[in-house]
Amino acid sequence: MPPEKDMICDNCGGKLYQRTDDQEATVRKRLEVYKKETSGLIKYYELKQKLSRIVADEEAGIVLNRMVNLIYDSPKV
Repeated sequence: MPPEKDMICDNCGGKLYQRTDDQEATVRKRLEVYKKETSGLIKYYELKQKLSRIVADEEAGIVLNRMVNLIYDSPKV
């Protein structure tokens, strides 16, 4: 949500700025590189049946519980 006054913080009145590494083009490039570099790992672990997926778009505590349950419920090697 943009501030009411351009480049001025609505809460404290301080000057706002945007870091160069926090611009849309930079973020898109980072996501592209991430997908490219991790897709091989995902395929590898899927083939080994060692990949688990969880829904992580809820509150942090809920997601943490899912992760912990996944770890403790997984068969030990």
